[in-house]
Amino acid sequence: MSRLLAVVIVIVWTAVVPAHGAQASQERVLDGFDDIAPWAAIGSDDVQASVHHAHGVHGPALRLDFDFAGTAGYAIARRELPLVLPENYEISFWIRADAAVNTFQLKLVDASGDNVWWFNRPNIELPPAWQLVRIKKRHIHFAWGPTSDRTLRQAAALEFVVAAGRGGGHGSVYVSGLVLRELPAETAPPPPAAHASSALPGATASLAIDGSTATAWKSDGATGRAQTLTVDFQRLRELGGLIVRWLPNAHASRYDVELSDDGAQWRTVRKVLHGRGGPDVVWLPEAEARFVRLVLHAGPTPAYGVTELEIKDAWFGTSPNAAFEALRVACPASRRHGPSSASMPARTAVSCPRMARWRCPGAAFPSSRSWSPIRGS
Repeated sequence: MSRLLAVVIVIVWTAVVPAHGAQASQERVLDGFDDIAPWAAIGSDDVQASVHHAHGVHGPALRLDFDFAGTAGYAIARRELPLVLPENYEISFWIRADAAVNTFQLKLVDASGDNVWWFNRPNIELPPAWQLVRIKKRHIHFAWGPTSDRTLRQAAALEFVVAAGRGGGHGSVYVSGLVLRELPAETAPPPPAAHASSALPGATASLAIDGSTATAWKSDGATGRAQTLTVDFQRLRELGGLIVRWLPNAHASRYDVELSDDGAQWRTVRKVLHGRGGPDVVWLPEAEARFVRLVLHAGPTPAYGVTELEIKDAWFGTSPNAAFEALRVACPASRRHGPSSASMPARTAVSCPRMARWRCPGAAFPSSRSWSPIRGS
């Protein structure tokens, strides 16, 4: 994982984890780690692995010590844990580590022991300070096994795994507060609302989210260059990113992207320093908020214009390739000039037809070193 983000993740990674809306979630503590006797340490050939009691962020914790001894092996902390999983859920726990960059996995194994589902993050930098991980149903994928039904409904055992990655070596991983939370059924979000700090007559904020690039929100240049454009989703929701489509010569060259759960406390998740008119693709893996706000600081002209602020669903944040594909669709010139996923730096955001540099509070690429489901500290 990259250096830690409180969105984050976002990544994205705030000391407070937001609620999931008006409908209450049901929680089951899977393990408070008061007693670690149910846990067993397993190491592959030549790998030393052991489990120990430790102090956690809000109580006891489990510590998995490992020494790869130069091998490409793995260390496992495993316990039998019968689970019947609800239709929609998340598994959460606190984690910290004294370790190099390696692969981290959470595995769920069925009663046969042959079928495995996992949350797999290769070559990540685990946080040295306690961070809350929230793994949702869609993060857990079938890994291997003979079953033809790859939907995870029940499990018999749970494993925390550290496998040798780029860093290898030896170290310790600490886990505390393992919880299964039933989430409300996923439903379509209500229509969003938009408001802005200023607007010209006939160019209100709602025109930035009406689905048409033939209309636009236009700020009143007489009120100054410091402007905001805010979208209220009417409830907490997940999003994977944004595409900002500007009016020609009315873009912001410097602006922030902020999220909020209540409209009062805001967290900055992206900073654009050299925007060139877009469309700007803003990648927000694992973001969750009720409000999103563009805080506009400067531009080539006194006023700004946004023809459309596209809100992308969670799938958009699942990989950088989804953002690149959206860029290719949004801007044909990017097919000639845009970066490939292999060449794009981890802290670069895409602005078509040329790239705009971003200063991000956290990592951008969960497939390598970022830790996308982290939401707290």
